[in-house]
Amino acid sequence: MKMPTATYRIQLNPAFGFQAAQTVISYLADLGISDLYASPIFKAVKGSLHGYDVVDPNHLNPELGGLSDLEGLAAELRTYNMGWIQDIVPNHMAIDSENRLLMDILENGSSSRYFQFFDVDWDYPAASLNKRILAPFLGRFYGGVSRRWRDCPPIRS
Repeated sequence: MKMPTATYRIQLNPAFGFQAAQTVISYLADLGISDLYASPIFKAVKGSLHGYDVVDPNHLNPELGGLSDLEGLAAELRTYNMGWIQDIVPNHMAIDSENRLLMDILENGSSSRYFQFFDVDWDYPAASLNKRILAPFLGRFYGGVSRRWRDCPPIRS
């Protein structure tokens, strides 16, 4: 196994995909970079600027390019004897209707065919939440709903 000596993190997005990344490899090699550390490349929410909001971990993000584009990038890396480190962050997924795995578990609960894909605690101490998924959502953007602790009303039981 080759040990990286100098990595460079590259942020892929719709404006800087596989083909664009391929054009900077010779420059990075001249700098002494041994390995490219790539942001997530799996299908993300349309327009994602970071790729951590995955909707399908089984397909490449088409906004970054196709398989042939990724293969071209890989070939360019091999030309310079550079390695590839892939950031996959398996615990990051978008709550989006395009995420069929998550939508299936939200719709079908413990009978979802993707039941084993997620680490869900189905047995809550509160009986009213048993066999349900607690998904906290804010009604507005965080900055609009957050308040300082001293401004919060007292909790009543």
